[in-house]
Amino acid sequence: MNPRLKNIALTYAPELLMDGSGSQLHRIYGVYALSRAYNIPYVHSPLEEIGYQGVRALEENENNLELVARYNKVFHINSDVDVPSDAIITTQFYAEEKLLLEQIKKAEQNPSDFFLVRIGFPMTITDAKPVVFEHARTLSPFPKKISSAFRVAIHVRWGDLLIDHQERLLPNDYYIATATKVIQMLEKWEIPFVCELHTEMPSASFMVTPQHHGVKNRIEEYRLKESVMLTPEQYRVSDFEVIPNLHKRINEDPIETLEALATADFLIMSKSSFSYLAALFNQDGKSLYAPFWHPPMSDWLRPFPRVFFEEQLEEYCEQWLGHVIT
Repeated sequence: MNPRLKNIALTYAPELLMDGSGSQLHRIYGVYALSRAYNIPYVHSPLEEIGYQGVRALEENENNLELVARYNKVFHINSDVDVPSDAIITTQFYAEEKLLLEQIKKAEQNPSDFFLVRIGFPMTITDAKPVVFEHARTLSPFPKKISSAFRVAIHVRWGDLLIDHQERLLPNDYYIATATKVIQMLEKWEIPFVCELHTEMPSASFMVTPQHHGVKNRIEEYRLKESVMLTPEQYRVSDFEVIPNLHKRINEDPIETLEALATADFLIMSKSSFSYLAALFNQDGKSLYAPFWHPPMSDWLRPFPRVFFEEQLEEYCEQWLGHVIT
């Protein structure tokens, strides 16, 4: 990188909201993408804590203390510059382009000073300009895995959404119908395939209280107001058994799950930053976007209109088969 200014840098502000790993990594890579879009240096700030670590941690009511270090090792991004001790530091909870441009102008006018801009949520800019995220897509830590079988990865985001904010849940029928459509096209092209269901569920029924891990430190609008019972039956994993060649990958290591999603030949996304991050990294495969508050990248497929989706899917199958034969 050859930034036009070297006395200003962007970094992530990890302490502003320490929620799930997918959400935080989504924001970290968003800050990196902003630095490239505005041609100024990036300084890496790793995760400090993962407030929500999934159903297993929710069930056990405790964090995996080693998980943060593992994430930071896998998702480390090299800093472009060192921050001097006398840096002028500002923090933007939500990134604002106007304020960011003002900081860049100050750096231009004061070359002897160093300005560090800490950002909590870059999505106020990247959601308006999703193309900005193109700058981060080459940073995937997961190399593509060559396989003779076409891998269809289905990411079903359940977890704590059964406790609250169920509007983010997609019905199982959506995933099953979509996977079936993909399989029909694969069979038409005589492409061997495997389907992977990536999700999580409790091992037994348990009560989630407002003081539980991953619950008590949430912001007010997401905070649980009363105790809720979670049971394995609520997750209805058996619904997916109609999908042929199905491998259930339930409650697996989250980093390994992210790798599996990011290297799949076809990723069926959920309404989740975890899915979003995997799809950003998955440049060799295709990702089917689920309508979400974060807009899709230009190369992601959409389920509707159905005819257009089927045309794109057939074109991709032909390309995939040609690549494997070659």
